[in-house]
Amino acid sequence: MPKDDRTFLKNVAKLSLGNFGRYLISFLAAPILSRLYTPDEFGRFGVFLSVTVIISTWATLGYEAAIVPAKSDDEASKILTLTTLALFINSLITVGLVYLAQILKPDLTAKYSLWLAPLAVLSNGAVIILTFWNNRYENYSRISISRAAVPFMSSLTQIALFRLKSLGLIVGIIWGKFFSTFFLLKRLRFSKDLKSILATAKRLYRYPTYYLGSSLLNVVSQYIPIILLEWLFSSAVSGSYTFVTRILFTPLRLVGVSFGQVFFREVSGKENAEIKRVTVKTMTVLIRLAIPFSLMFLFGGRELFETVFGQKWNYAGFIAQIFSPWTMMVFVTSPLTFLFIVLERQKDFFLFNLLLLGVRVFSILIGDLIGSSTWAFVIFSLAGLFVWSSILAWIVKALKIDFSEVMQAIKGDVLTPTVIFALAVSCKILFHLSAQIYAIILIILGALIYLTYAKRGWKWFD
Repeated sequence: MPKDDRTFLKNVAKLSLGNFGRYLISFLAAPILSRLYTPDEFGRFGVFLSVTVIISTWATLGYEAAIVPAKSDDEASKILTLTTLALFINSLITVGLVYLAQILKPDLTAKYSLWLAPLAVLSNGAVIILTFWNNRYENYSRISISRAAVPFMSSLTQIALFRLKSLGLIVGIIWGKFFSTFFLLKRLRFSKDLKSILATAKRLYRYPTYYLGSSLLNVVSQYIPIILLEWLFSSAVSGSYTFVTRILFTPLRLVGVSFGQVFFREVSGKENAEIKRVTVKTMTVLIRLAIPFSLMFLFGGRELFETVFGQKWNYAGFIAQIFSPWTMMVFVTSPLTFLFIVLERQKDFFLFNLLLLGVRVFSILIGDLIGSSTWAFVIFSLAGLFVWSSILAWIVKALKIDFSEVMQAIKGDVLTPTVIFALAVSCKILFHLSAQIYAIILIILGALIYLTYAKRGWKWFD
């Protein structure tokens, strides 16, 4: 294996190790939280999370993405200072917005605990900025520990404060974010040259225009469904959606984000041939990792959710089945979207995210017109699958990748899990297996497949 590939995988492994702890903590806490909190409470928590994450994305002005490819350490310190100032200013603006909301809609402010929004914005923004800073200097171990700290402290706090209902979920996530920043604060270098900082901000105008616009659209398209589902249907439907996406996107945060951060570092400043080589290898591994997890939920979402999280999450399991093809495509494609920055095609990514936002809102509105949240979720999943497939097709075309060769290399890793899970479904039907027994079989099969992958995973990059 080439030395660069070994280094790439080792860096991914560092991030994935900490993220594995994060995944394990989230997995162990989820069955407890699902029994302490109701779908309604998760719905109100989801609305708070949606509002604050959207504001947090704007709060840094998008300049944090310029830290990694900065040409010098001096320039990176100026960008760090710029993003930090923007975060504090926008956190103060959020205080004013909350005060205004309290005057105009006091009931909504109390229902969704929006008075805690400024703290959430500050903690979210700090984690975003500091992660990019540590990524520049390849402090992957520190990033890994920080990521594992979020669910650990959040879950402990949420379990302890369950009597506060949705407020307990909110306080837990804020405290988890603040706690995680402690591991990222070392070796920060701020600039005192205000004139030079402003000049840097002007020169990097693409980030607060195209990159920020794309990021904001991406975040809004992720979280606006929660608000719309709350408004058009109910807190229970919104809460089920919030919980499902939390479970299904855990692998994306576990592995996909790790690949994305290291992938961004590896392709920044490289020639097209090297970018293509790293992209093909990364894409191949991501497809292999995505298939078994998606099939497991496609063939047994209801049974898995009932068994692991409780009977009241049955509908959430059905949503997981509907969403599994879409989330698989997001898992494969999302880490590769850093190419839009590397290739300086931020405008194209902005347009993709604009399309994604449009089809998501349209899907939920159509579901409301039909009068069915189920149809809203079906159309939502199909629309998402179409847009993310289009993004992957853009990447393949931009780098002139022969996608048929990629699929030829991984066809066995796609067909084998499909046959295995299809046989599991057949056994369930033939032997009338209970939901619990079937869920256990799916979990065991999934674990065995991933153990096989882990045993030969290093050979994928040969």
